[in-house]
Amino acid sequence: MLGLSLTKQTANYRQRLPALASVLCVALLVWAVPANWRPAQAFADVITNPTHIIDDQWNLPYTGGNDYSLTSLSTDMTPETDGTPDGYFYASNFYFSGASAGVPATALGYMGLQDEGNDGQGHILAKTASITIYGATLSTPASGAAGGCGNPSGEGQQCNLRVVYTWVPNHTYRFSLALQTANNGKGSEIWTAKFSDITTGASHQFGTLQVPTSWQYLSHAVVTFHERFSGPTNSCSSIKTSFVKFSNVTTSNGAIAGVASTAYDTGVNTAACPGYLYNNVSNNIVSSGYGPNIASFIPAPAAPPAPPASTPPPATTKTTQQVATTSTPQPTTTAPISNSPAKTTARNTQPVTRAPQTVSTAANHTTMRMLYVNIGALVITALITMVIVRSSLAKQ
Repeated sequence: MLGLSLTKQTANYRQRLPALASVLCVALLVWAVPANWRPAQAFADVITNPTHIIDDQWNLPYTGGNDYSLTSLSTDMTPETDGTPDGYFYASNFYFSGASAGVPATALGYMGLQDEGNDGQGHILAKTASITIYGATLSTPASGAAGGCGNPSGEGQQCNLRVVYTWVPNHTYRFSLALQTANNGKGSEIWTAKFSDITTGASHQFGTLQVPTSWQYLSHAVVTFHERFSGPTNSCSSIKTSFVKFSNVTTSNGAIAGVASTAYDTGVNTAACPGYLYNNVSNNIVSSGYGPNIASFIPAPAAPPAPPASTPPPATTKTTQQVATTSTPQPTTTAPISNSPAKTTARNTQPVTRAPQTVSTAANHTTMRMLYVNIGALVITALITMVIVRSSLAKQ
């Protein structure tokens, strides 16, 4: 009886051996997979959408204690590439009297050029020029323009004016905003907007936008930005090149000029695609580019001035006369006024820039190699375990 019982137990054990080996293999597999491992399709993107390639603040000088006193504003921009089918936005951010009581911090707007932009109704347009003001109450488009108000992006009430416009690389475009009516008698002030192709002289009216009279005037601080908001994000080679220059931020019909800050911001992860980013502020011109072969768009450095022609030294004679010296006053420079409203820059269909991911592809490859080594080790361990178990059963 005892021998028969042992024979049945041995048979039952042999039947359970495959299941026990499977459980062991699964346990070893779970142990072998690194905690930070992710499948290949989850590797970090090289860029996120949207990303601000540059944000640069311009300061317009003012007198007195009120830095929200502008009734007009204009900005020049020169796109040097066509990034289609990737979506790029070249624009200037302007701010209303956010320091006043009762005026929301989102009392701001932007105007500029886009490719692959949204018309506010879900339609993608190849190229457009547009202006948007958050918190505006009414938009009235001019002939040939379109407009509307709403909250298409979930960022809050906004009014927009846009023109389907085939802008041309290497042309300079000037965007202008001016106060038309300080009070229309209904609690609103009316601002008129337009843009011009400085290269050809053609001008286009956007129309008018209304905001509450409490907003009063514009800030002396303006932020120009270059944004990528759509297109592939998983490889450097799939990115289309974009390059733009901003200049001539002025007010009072060009009589007062702004000064571009050399301390600009960027949201680009420079480690992801080395050599793709170029930002520079020189001679009061902001240059910004992103993409492959960006070096071909970088302006060549100016040649140094030629040395003066050499002339023989004048003949000298010894005299005892003392030469009087006078002190020539040196010109003084005034640092740009630091007006710092919140740099909230957003497109009419996208939220503010998010920080790009920083997980490197090389780190993921290293983790994969560790995974393969651990799996191989657990398979060998499982085979050895099965051989030992079978050997011990065969001796019984």
